[in-house]
Amino acid sequence: MAMGHVILKEFFVDRQVARFEDYTRRFTDLPFLVTLREREDGTYAGDAFLRSSDLGATDENAEWRTVVLDERSGEPAVPNGTIGDRWGEQGKGSVAIALDWNRPARQQAATPFWYLATDQWRYETFGAEEFTSPAGPGTLGKRHTADCHSQAVRLGWVPASPTFDRNPLDLADEAGAAGREPADHVVSELRAGRLGFACDDPDDPANFPRVLTLWRANLLGSSSKGHEYSSATCSASPTRPSAPPSRRRTRARKRCAGATRRPRASSTSSRRSTSG
Repeated sequence: MAMGHVILKEFFVDRQVARFEDYTRRFTDLPFLVTLREREDGTYAGDAFLRSSDLGATDENAEWRTVVLDERSGEPAVPNGTIGDRWGEQGKGSVAIALDWNRPARQQAATPFWYLATDQWRYETFGAEEFTSPAGPGTLGKRHTADCHSQAVRLGWVPASPTFDRNPLDLADEAGAAGREPADHVVSELRAGRLGFACDDPDDPANFPRVLTLWRANLLGSSSKGHEYSSATCSASPTRPSAPPSRRRTRARKRCAGATRRPRASSTSSRRSTSG
């Protein structure tokens, strides 16, 4: 954030540099328009991206097409290559992510993976309010950072692996036995409360990551660099030694209450030992 502040001030506010302007126009979302939200004191704060659906467009995925201001006409315009182009018939084949090794592609953001898997969330001393903009609506309040991540996973904003508190192979078998598509079965189990997300209770052994593959990387030297996984972190004391943050654990227990978990086989005896 400090680096971004310096770049914004020195190369856009104090003076305009052609090289920076050209880069942001072509490779960033800086040119996209945003809507404004009126605050109680009469001032305005930035809100969501302006989408073509906000302007009355009804074409495919209009709600995912962000808008820029055409410099020549002075009118709003929707450029090619926005997120709306990734989905539907028009976007087929335009985006390929990790499909060279296997299908379907399964992505995982590195920082929250290590944050949960190594129990770094137990040592968190900051709440969400430390990272949110004062111009925002305060929706996150003083929630734990791990709770914010869990909400993002549940709402489909970010991928997470392990995803659920049951093995996907088991879920696929259950769906087949019930004569349903796997996606329909997962939705049904979630709605019934029989299936939960692994990130809601990362210390449950059923939710531990089972397989980690490194490809041309050094785990602590590069792959996890920037994730505060150091000797200082490893030897630190939890902020609440006797228990993780109560706000988080209480909700996790409520969500898991009444859920039935099948016994896990050992990692050497069954293919279903791999969670997520």
